[in-house]
Amino acid sequence: MRDPRPKALVSIAALPFVLAAAASPGARAAAPHAAASAVGSASAASASASAKPVDHVAVARASVVVLERQGKPVGLGTVLARDGRILTALSALGDGNGVDARYQGGEVVRLRTERVDRAWDLALLAPQGAPAAAGLPAGDGDPLQTGTPFVAFGTGTGRGARVTATLRGRKSVLGADGVRLDDVLDVGGVSLREIGSPIVDVGGTVAAVVVRGCASATPGPCASVPVGAPVAALRAFLAAAPPPAPSRALPWFGAAFVADGAGASRGLRVKSVAPGSPAAIALRPGASRDQADVLVAIDGVPVTTPDAASALVLAHRPGDRVRLLVLGAGLFRDVPLVLGETPAPVAPAAPEAPTAPEAPAAPTPR
Repeated sequence: MRDPRPKALVSIAALPFVLAAAASPGARAAAPHAAASAVGSASAASASASAKPVDHVAVARASVVVLERQGKPVGLGTVLARDGRILTALSALGDGNGVDARYQGGEVVRLRTERVDRAWDLALLAPQGAPAAAGLPAGDGDPLQTGTPFVAFGTGTGRGARVTATLRGRKSVLGADGVRLDDVLDVGGVSLREIGSPIVDVGGTVAAVVVRGCASATPGPCASVPVGAPVAALRAFLAAAPPPAPSRALPWFGAAFVADGAGASRGLRVKSVAPGSPAAIALRPGASRDQADVLVAIDGVPVTTPDAASALVLAHRPGDRVRLLVLGAGLFRDVPLVLGETPAPVAPAAPEAPTAPEAPAAPTPR
């Protein structure tokens, strides 16, 4: 999976979308026990026990985005493999207008609704330009028979924080328009604050997506409850989706900013620059306004928040020239900058296999 575009949900060969592993197959296979068997000795097995295991749930978190409207979280979504579209709960979107995705790296991208299923409370969203994101594999087995703990992700403090989930069984609920759904997962430990979140196991595979349903399976007053849309429902929903539109390469600036209003001119202090980036050539980072450049405007538009700067950059394409108004060392300067192309993501490296300690040298006969 070397595609630089966002990756994630539903591993089925019959679909045009395949759930990408958040790490390469080799990275997922590299576990302490495998390392011990490769070395093939008791001492290596002892050393492997102390090796730090891969936290697959933490890796999976990279493909979860927070959905926002005017900067306020309304739900979560998961990025689809290969085409970069986002799967979420329809009820998280409200009227569906003005919804953005905030990626784990902090980038904010406007979304457009491509397909919805009111009964299952599912929606497929197309980012209008999107940064790279890792992907999630889908679980192949019955999650109710594994006996393993599950995790969802929250939108509150620390956006994307883990929430312990319990899959208690299957039940029937009413979906929108009075459609009876007979195979939803009864989910404990999550609330409607986790709406749209994937539910993943300790291996980082998806068991369900948190959606909204009516507690009763018969017509009548509706008490909304969080339930799990199983992988089978996700497959059917995605199989009927239109093909993704061709994506475009994303522009790369290569700087991290922090709002700075300490001086006479408000702007963004350059906190750091990526090696080899366009910003590394043109801008000076630092821990204070005295040490660093302050970005005041892009193409004549004042910028006072990192989100505003990101939006102006994403309106361009790689190779476009932008003009920056920069304040540094007490002087303003006009800086032309040619945007690069966003680099492909690098898969998380597998932990190195521990090696057996060398045997002491045999004593030399006297």
